[in-house]
Amino acid sequence: MAEGTTLSYYGYSFDVPWRAIDKERNEGRAVELVFKTGQTIRFYNPEYSDRNPIDSVASHVDQNDFRLGFGPEVRESKYDQFKAVISATPSQLSPFCSHREFARTLVLLEIKGLWFEHSKAAKDIFSFETVDYRGFENSGLSDDWQNVTVDLFDKADRHWFAITIEGGAHSGVRLTQPEINRVIQSFRVAPSSPTNLGRQVSLLQRRRGRPNVSSTLSQSDRSCWLARSASLSRLDTPSFSKMLLR
Repeated sequence: MAEGTTLSYYGYSFDVPWRAIDKERNEGRAVELVFKTGQTIRFYNPEYSDRNPIDSVASHVDQNDFRLGFGPEVRESKYDQFKAVISATPSQLSPFCSHREFARTLVLLEIKGLWFEHSKAAKDIFSFETVDYRGFENSGLSDDWQNVTVDLFDKADRHWFAITIEGGAHSGVRLTQPEINRVIQSFRVAPSSPTNLGRQVSLLQRRRGRPNVSSTLSQSDRSCWLARSASLSRLDTPSFSKMLLR
């Protein structure tokens, strides 16, 4: 049994293993909470952040390449779009593939570069699946980078949710994989109430849940992303599938 706090914003709830909130800032597009123990968590309002991962306008990619690779619109689910971006590698740019496939891969690589160019947590990527959601964890914990991003997609493919969690290696505030797992496993639609768009904080006792993990991702191209081996034994984690980006 683990003690913690339930947070509820924008119609959705999730649990964190920390209790006392030191600061809270809700600007509408995102809410940021700093706990007295030093962890920071941000939850982005899906009303503003919910879009297609493969977006020609937001990603500033070449429009001709985009139309050639994807046609007038992207038909894949948001989850599959996200997976396609993070799974794209330069080795897929083969001179033997069709013009369409070449343009598609080129666009995916451009979007991937924009996502991870300045990322502090682009070392490891885990795929996960719970009862109602599936998604990806972008983490630097195996190299003591205290930054984690969790992207979740509901099974009906209506929404894309993003949560970032930060510790502080210099200040001794270190995140653990079980703490991240708890956020992922507990994410849910908030109970219907007049206050479900504001913070509902309550102390609770919950049995720590673990995501049902799918092994769907391939290893990223080492020559492009400077990927290097890292052992899962360094993380206290269930058997996440793992793709090294750099």
